[in-house]
Amino acid sequence: MSTAPIFSHPQLSLSQTKVLLDIQEADQRRGYRNVTLAQDGYTADEVTFGDYTTNCRLAAQGIFSIDRKAHRAQRDAEAARQAELDRAYAIVGVDRQRAYGRILRLLEGQRTGGIWARSTAEYCNARDALDELILIRAAKALTVDLRVHDHGSVIVVELVSDEARGWVRDNVEVPGWAWIGRGISVEPRLVDAFVAHAEAEGLKVAA
Repeated sequence: MSTAPIFSHPQLSLSQTKVLLDIQEADQRRGYRNVTLAQDGYTADEVTFGDYTTNCRLAAQGIFSIDRKAHRAQRDAEAARQAELDRAYAIVGVDRQRAYGRILRLLEGQRTGGIWARSTAEYCNARDALDELILIRAAKALTVDLRVHDHGSVIVVELVSDEARGWVRDNVEVPGWAWIGRGISVEPRLVDAFVAHAEAEGLKVAA
């Protein structure tokens, strides 16, 4: 590989110049090739980020390790998770930031001499546990017990949840012929009363 000396100094001996050339050649092998690839239109997934100097050179071209596909996928997944949590907290009617603040206040109350009695990890664990509880509550809130399928002359009430199946077993006499899959056939003239009775028992019904 042909290289120009890093330094131009009249007092350098040939051996010193050789050492400097070797250093520069090693640097080129380690880092310059990535910059050359980047200049040729390669992406962050196609170059390496082996050292600080190389990273600075690549950054000058707008190429960062954070732009790798794996990193982007991780950021997208985290964004989707946060959006899911925002929806879940809204569904159950809990202010997310106020809930997190309450966790902090509870932990602050356990300080000793101005020092946290509990670790930051415990805050994260408590916050994550709350998030999981909210997700479960939101999913349950969105789950219906009975779903009504109107097929004109035939109406089928699907028994979605265990609660619905238990309620029908204990409160409704269903002849064998009326069972259709996991649902029951209900006469159109009786379906409104059936739904009203189910809702009065706390079951959630959807059409």
